[in-house]
Amino acid sequence: MLKLVSYNLHNSRNEREIVRNVLDFASAGVNLFCLQEVRLSKGGKFIGDAILSALGPGWNGNFFLSPEPFLKDYGLGIVWKSEMDLVKFENLSFDTPANFGSYQRIINLLLRAGITPFQQRYGSLIGTFKIGKTSLRISNLHIDWRGGLENRISQIKHLSNYLKEALVVDGEIICGDFNTLGFFENSKQVEMIHSLFGKEFINLFPDFRATTTHFQHLDHIFARNLKIHRSLVHEVDGSDHFPLLAELSF
Repeated sequence: MLKLVSYNLHNSRNEREIVRNVLDFASAGVNLFCLQEVRLSKGGKFIGDAILSALGPGWNGNFFLSPEPFLKDYGLGIVWKSEMDLVKFENLSFDTPANFGSYQRIINLLLRAGITPFQQRYGSLIGTFKIGKTSLRISNLHIDWRGGLENRISQIKHLSNYLKEALVVDGEIICGDFNTLGFFENSKQVEMIHSLFGKEFINLFPDFRATTTHFQHLDHIFARNLKIHRSLVHEVDGSDHFPLLAELSF
C-alpha cells in the first residue's frame, strides 16, 4: 500500500508543528511525502534536515531548491521510506511569463526606481521509483499564483508535455499546490488541468473542498494506473495549507 501526503509548508515557518504532523503521518503508515515551500531559514536551518532527522533511519529525501541561499525559488521536496527503490530524480523549471498584469506593473515601477524586487520561480520535482518490479513516477509541483489562469495552464502544459516525452512507467502521480484560486471558476480550472493530463488520470479530489485556511481549493492529487482506496484532507495546524492524504495500490 502506498500512503502519500502532499503538504505545502507555508514557507516552513512553523517547524515544530510541521515536523510533529509529519511524524504523526509516518506513525499512521504514510511512506511518501511530497512537500512544497520547503525553505532555508535566515538562521541557516533547513526544515528538510529537521524532518529527516525526526523520521530517523529508513527514510530518504531529495529537494529542489534555489542555488542562491534564502531565495524562495522552487522549494520542493520528496521524502520517502527506503522500501521504495529510487531510480532517478529530475528538476523541471517552469517559464515565468513576462507580464503578470497589475502585479507586473508594480514590479516594473520598482525596477525603474532602482529597487530589485523578489521574483519567485516555480517548478516540479519528479521522482521515479521501483516498488518491487513495478515502476512509479511522482511529480511534485508548485504552480505560480501570479498571472491568472492563462499562466497556470501554461505551466501545467509544460509539465504535461514533459511527462508525455518521458519513459513509460507503470503508475503515475501528479500532486502539489496548483494555486487554483477562486470559488466559482474552480471546477472549470480543475477540468482544464485534468484534460491536459489525460482521461487515464483520476482526480482524487474532484469536488470543491477547502485545502487552505482561507477556504480555497488549491491542492490536488491526480493518479494513473493505481487503485484509489482513500483520499482525505487533514485539517491540522502548522501551515496555511492542509495536508492531503491518499492511499493507493497497484
